[in-house]
Amino acid sequence: MQTSTPASPSGVSRRAALLTLLFCGLTGGRARAAAETPPAVIRMGSGAASASFGRGVSGGVPGWVVNQKTLEQEFAGENATFEWSHIPTAGPGVNEALASGSLDFGYYGDFPALIGRAGGLPTKLIVPGQRGSNSALIVPLDSKATSIRDLLGKRIAYQRGRPWELAFTRLLAVNNLTEADFQIFNLTDPDGQTALLAGGVDAEFGSDTIIVDEKHAAKTIWSTQSQPITWRSTADLFVTDAFAKQYPETTKRVAKAFVRAAYTASLDENRDAVFAVWAQGSGGNSARFALQYQGVPLRESFVPLIDPFLIQHYRDAVSYTAKAHLIRKPFNVEEWIDPSFLKAALAELNLEHFWTALDVDGQPLPSAR
Repeated sequence: MQTSTPASPSGVSRRAALLTLLFCGLTGGRARAAAETPPAVIRMGSGAASASFGRGVSGGVPGWVVNQKTLEQEFAGENATFEWSHIPTAGPGVNEALASGSLDFGYYGDFPALIGRAGGLPTKLIVPGQRGSNSALIVPLDSKATSIRDLLGKRIAYQRGRPWELAFTRLLAVNNLTEADFQIFNLTDPDGQTALLAGGVDAEFGSDTIIVDEKHAAKTIWSTQSQPITWRSTADLFVTDAFAKQYPETTKRVAKAFVRAAYTASLDENRDAVFAVWAQGSGGNSARFALQYQGVPLRESFVPLIDPFLIQHYRDAVSYTAKAHLIRKPFNVEEWIDPSFLKAALAELNLEHFWTALDVDGQPLPSAR
């Protein structure tokens, strides 16, 4: 399902030229890849497959990559297949799969990824995926609470070590509160929502809260949508050190396929199609995603750029997880990020200037204004 919007003659020519580069300029890449034979099976894992995406489909960039077959297009005619694991336990499950050696690439959230790295998981961040993912605080429909302060002493469910923990902590801090002011239950998003609907907790903080809203079973009283992008989480593509060292050209081409998917997902004419793909896995409808991303161009969400914003985001997350004793000690984020594969992919696709780079505060860099 894909819709189109009229364009001016000049716009059509520019778009046609770019699409030609994207989808038809493969000959040179084949020549460069000739010296390296990719493995027969390349194992991909997605943590964008929580209980809401539990039908063998993922959300975010991976769902679109699978739907658009950008990996298969990149490796067309070669003896390489892609084995996807859409992991219902999300980030922690991706860490386990990477640690066991059953995955070559993992696409998942910032907190689980850095916790895995701090624990010795040999990975590299190679392609930023989706930034600005929201989290929210929900309460039962009949609750009189309208803010976090109205929940003092009450029972709140949220899962520690997941991307939304930093936002929850910041929400408490700006209200001069700590977790000690509440009864905290460490539950997954689905379990937290079940507990909320059963009356076991008074509120739930997580990422998929809009699903409960859609069913008119609860209501949102606070969301990161009201806050700067620095409050929100990211999900990115990682590769094992071993795979990247053994198959550097293949790794670059996988990165290229993800960048191509981010480009097509960023186009306004594909917006409804992207939401429809996500709805296939969530068991809901695309209207929920239209609401979640209301007023937000997907070009600002799918941003495969290693910019000051991304680096600072991970620095802040590493600092927080160390202070919260989720990891034993901080580590150097720059040593974890390998920009070489992304740089090559952007250059081959002529997309170096398509997305807007942000500074550490989430504002467009002067060169991008």
